[in-house]
Amino acid sequence: MSSSFNSGKSKGMANIVYIMGLIAMCSISLAHIVPSISRQPESNVIDIALENRIFMMQDSLELAKLYLDDAAMYSIYQAMHDNGVNGGFESMGGSSLLQYEGHKYTVWYNNMDIAPDESDITDALEAATKANLKKYTEDGSIRAFFFVPMPRYNSITVTNLEGQGVRLEASSASGLSLRETAESGDVLTAGRNSTIDLRLPSPYFSLYGIAKGYHDELEGKLPDCEKASIEIMNEDKGCCSADLHVLDSTDGSCLVRVEVKSKEGLVVWDPDDEKSVLAPVSLVFLERLGPVMERCMECTASDGTWCIQSEKCSTGGVTNDCPSDSVIAGASCMALDQLTCQDCISNVLPDGGWAWCPDQGVCAQSCTGETVTDIDDC
Repeated sequence: MSSSFNSGKSKGMANIVYIMGLIAMCSISLAHIVPSISRQPESNVIDIALENRIFMMQDSLELAKLYLDDAAMYSIYQAMHDNGVNGGFESMGGSSLLQYEGHKYTVWYNNMDIAPDESDITDALEAATKANLKKYTEDGSIRAFFFVPMPRYNSITVTNLEGQGVRLEASSASGLSLRETAESGDVLTAGRNSTIDLRLPSPYFSLYGIAKGYHDELEGKLPDCEKASIEIMNEDKGCCSADLHVLDSTDGSCLVRVEVKSKEGLVVWDPDDEKSVLAPVSLVFLERLGPVMERCMECTASDGTWCIQSEKCSTGGVTNDCPSDSVIAGASCMALDQLTCQDCISNVLPDGGWAWCPDQGVCAQSCTGETVTDIDDC
């Protein structure tokens, strides 16, 4: 399923149409009362007619609020689904992006710990929910019995309810209101609060907690990269299932795909089929340890200097051990394969010869595939 989001209004509107039908039935019942009262003096008939119109205005506001509550629910469910595919981030890559066999993945460990913490997951979920909810309200109004102007929600807060789902709060500077002028010249007004406050069942933060546990455990297993000891971690977690798969363990490297998937689905929009579907939520990411990076980090952690060209650790000084080499130390090990194309070309040219490898998503001195050496090509 593609992670792009179509407005998805059809599902929310289906619920609203159903509710409108119920209220319409109530309105028909009320209409049967009016003729019997219309035999009263004219002033009383006008009062009853105005009161009936006010009731319809209030019903319109209630319908609009029900629509907004539904829209908020579908917005956060869509955000959970899409962010999960992106490793918990609003967009693919997060803090690190890696392409493997034509698929792009967010990386939680790329020769060092770069996994998101819960606040990163929450911030990304709030941002994606806000963007989705905006698509439900950008038309400006919703038609119930009257056209009700839609508020713009500029504050979205998501709270982890610790195993009990999530709380979603959305606030707007404006409430829901209607103002109508009756044939009699009377001005009718109706209003209500537009604040959204929902408690929704969702395993999203539980998925993150389980995924983070696997991430922490994998850090100790990446150097050996024993397929059996890693994939035996696959298990049923009650709320979800975990699938760890070693994608590559050649030449001393280790690349592991991790997916923690919920057993129950959420209603999300499928842009391919253009309809709402029930789909599980997954947190998907890669863990990676490269052989050069591993040795570079071990070298700098013991106060050595890494010799880039000869790929060895200098402990006796640059002049003695690698006089012709470019050298890096400490966090600079990240320059080997953790930078963006622009960083690679603009900032990591110690002796020349560095190039961005788009097929691998790494910065290196040689590439097996196409290379990009012009910053404009990035």
